[in-house]
Amino acid sequence: MSTVPPIPGAKVEIWHCNSKGGYSFFDPSQDEYNMRRTIYADSDGRYTARSIIPSGYGVPEGAPTDVVLKSLGRHGERPAHIHYFVSAPGHQHLTTQINLAGDPYTFDDFAFATREELVVPAERIEDPAEIAKRDLEGPFSHVVFDVALAPVEAPELQVRHARPRAKENEQDLASQLAGTAKV
Repeated sequence: MSTVPPIPGAKVEIWHCNSKGGYSFFDPSQDEYNMRRTIYADSDGRYTARSIIPSGYGVPEGAPTDVVLKSLGRHGERPAHIHYFVSAPGHQHLTTQINLAGDPYTFDDFAFATREELVVPAERIEDPAEIAKRDLEGPFSHVVFDVALAPVEAPELQVRHARPRAKENEQDLASQLAGTAKV
């Protein structure tokens, strides 16, 4: 198995729903970019984000999608997951998501988006020294997801659709750095 070299400055866009299963683009009670962040990998090619563990969610009961799914003998539930767009010059843009292990719908996602290699455990950390090191007030969960990008020369493969998915502005630049990003 070959080792993929780290990519300093890679752009990592992360987003997920809130604890009630709602995304900020569809839920008017949330701020416009709630639970969305752009992070740039540090000089070692690492990124770090602090957020919540999102919940799974379902299509609205009785909505057309729910009716169609039920008529097919399916449910409309999605497991807890986190979306990623990852890009860097000279590399193919990656669109993916991770599923959090332990969700009852992890391997029964109505959108068929679960892949074994994208199921990631959340390790519960209760050690007071680790909690203090991260300036937190109590136990937390730690999730590791390493990303590998494929080198590519074609410029059209190095970019994604232009619709903004995570907050990107000068005011938030400091919080986009790998060690301080909060989703």
